[in-house]
Amino acid sequence: MPAKDTRKANPLEHRLSTNVDEALHAAFLERAKAAGLSDASYLRHLIAVDAGAASAADLKRRNLKRVSLDNLAHEVNQVGLHIRKVGVNVNQLAKQANSGMVPISRDEAVHMMSELQLAMSRAIAVMERSLA
Repeated sequence: MPAKDTRKANPLEHRLSTNVDEALHAAFLERAKAAGLSDASYLRHLIAVDAGAASAADLKRRNLKRVSLDNLAHEVNQVGLHIRKVGVNVNQLAKQANSGMVPISRDEAVHMMSELQLAMSRAIAVMERSLA
């Protein structure tokens, strides 16, 4: 027996089944993939639109949200890459300064710290947007 309040609000209890030809099946699967949905989710959406429980615009909004999430993931990756590059540069400068190989001026150290601060502020802005 399931625990109290663990059942879905609208459980999926009824199954639909039909046969289609290869061309129709391929077209259906391609549209489902383009919508970013599984074939079952896409079929549920089509039935909901036909029944008036959803609109075709709902699918467009879902696609736009997915695209914005993809862009956000790319942006987070780019910020992480930039931070890693700056970190490598800071480590190289620290190693050279500590070994006495190359004297590092105060201006160079300040420049590297400002780049690191800029990268961190970008990372914080991206994370705040993703959590909003």
